[in-house]
Amino acid sequence: MSTWRQRIEPHRHPLLSLLVIFLVWKACLVGIILFSPWSGYDTDCAEAVYDKPTSPHLALSSRWLLRFLRWDAVYFTDIARDGYRYEQQWAFSWGFATLIRYVADCIHPASSSILNYIWSGLIITNTSHLLSVFVLYYLTLFITGSSNHAGFDDSIAFTTAALHVLSPAGVFLTAPYGESLFSFLHFTSLYFYLQSLYHSNKALFTSPSPLRHLWLLPSAILLSLAVLPRSNGLFSGAIYLLDLLSTLSHPLARLPFFRRILSATQQFFTSPPLFATRAPTHPLLRASLIIPSGLLVLLTFSYPQYLAWQQFCGASSAVREPRPWCKSFPPSIYAFVQSTYWDVGFLHYWTVPNLPLFVMVAPALCLLIQSSMAAIRGELVFERSPISREKIGKESRSGGASDGVKKARKDDDEGQEIQKMVLARLAIPQLLLAVTAIMSYHVQIVLRLCSGYPLWYMAVALAVQGRWQLTLMVPFTTWRMVVPPKAIVMWMIIYAGVQAGLYGAFLPPA
Repeated sequence: MSTWRQRIEPHRHPLLSLLVIFLVWKACLVGIILFSPWSGYDTDCAEAVYDKPTSPHLALSSRWLLRFLRWDAVYFTDIARDGYRYEQQWAFSWGFATLIRYVADCIHPASSSILNYIWSGLIITNTSHLLSVFVLYYLTLFITGSSNHAGFDDSIAFTTAALHVLSPAGVFLTAPYGESLFSFLHFTSLYFYLQSLYHSNKALFTSPSPLRHLWLLPSAILLSLAVLPRSNGLFSGAIYLLDLLSTLSHPLARLPFFRRILSATQQFFTSPPLFATRAPTHPLLRASLIIPSGLLVLLTFSYPQYLAWQQFCGASSAVREPRPWCKSFPPSIYAFVQSTYWDVGFLHYWTVPNLPLFVMVAPALCLLIQSSMAAIRGELVFERSPISREKIGKESRSGGASDGVKKARKDDDEGQEIQKMVLARLAIPQLLLAVTAIMSYHVQIVLRLCSGYPLWYMAVALAVQGRWQLTLMVPFTTWRMVVPPKAIVMWMIIYAGVQAGLYGAFLPPA
């Protein structure tokens, strides 16, 4: 009879073990939020959206629930209940607020209490976070190839998923925020995309089916949904663009004009490993799917902008004079509101008072940038490539003939190249996020946004096993310091705990 300890042993029951870690960590964060000793300086915000003043006589459960109504959560729940009434509200996700309203109507259709909408947001956020942990586990399994043979070693996948539980986003994956929903949709989109990429490759399959390209369609649908809770999902459109360029580079190479261009840029196409060395099967079919997939993501992102345009700029608008952004091209309320109300813009955050915030997020930026660059340079690799490990096992069981072994090793080398290409492509959106955060965002938000990008979790998991190093350096000097993996994990845990306490007290940064 197995004991409880044996039941939650990671290698025997990885999903159950991840669930236990998830529940324990959530209990810690919720406890810190609820018992934070100070109510903060902006309690009027909660009262503004609550049905009545937050008096000492309010039920304990209601007062605890209002502890989650902080910062952006105030906007999300208010919009979910009353809709978009003011221009600045359009800076907050239409998709996430709409989903909160839908779930709240399912829970208690007759109630307009803000508590109902807080419950709805908490259910969405925490369910999405748990699902994203499981999806990241299987995504990493697929990339490492650990799922392709019996008795596989899933230690990298398990560690990667566990790190997502302990993400520095912490409280923002617990309170009513859109980060965990984005993570779930983004990770699942990437999983379907990799299915289409691997299973349509001649180097891994002798006769890949053209139907495998159709995995691009659910990938695009999920990514288009992911840009609704978090617009930074648009960065992952770069993966589709790279895929399109790589796919078309092979048939276009037959034309003399394009052959000269490809010859002149050969180094770019082969190093960094962003492009496939072999043409995929049915390249024109794949290209015909990639183009509408990318357009679908753009159209979905534009839909909330269109709704705002109707409200403030259209013929039926109740606004007497059209707002300035109505005449811009494209007429984006999101860009206007971010710039006007939150002073978001190129180098706007580069001021001396904001220097401590740059220092605070420096560890996250170092992880994002260094893991991205390592993947682009082809230095971030796993032990075996997907699919080809299965071939090596078959060759070994068939007697280990020299020709068979050579073929298996050749297939493994080709698989490793494809794995490097995949990791390099995953690095591009992550690198775009880090650079944009430094140059244009309120930089502290990168601690929330990084939760939805899988590559840096994989890099830290490799570091835990001694197969990658994070190195701190000072620009324009020769000073270098290798950061111990335990220090990275401890930073994640400590920061998330402190952040939860500050959030419960309604204190910045948020």
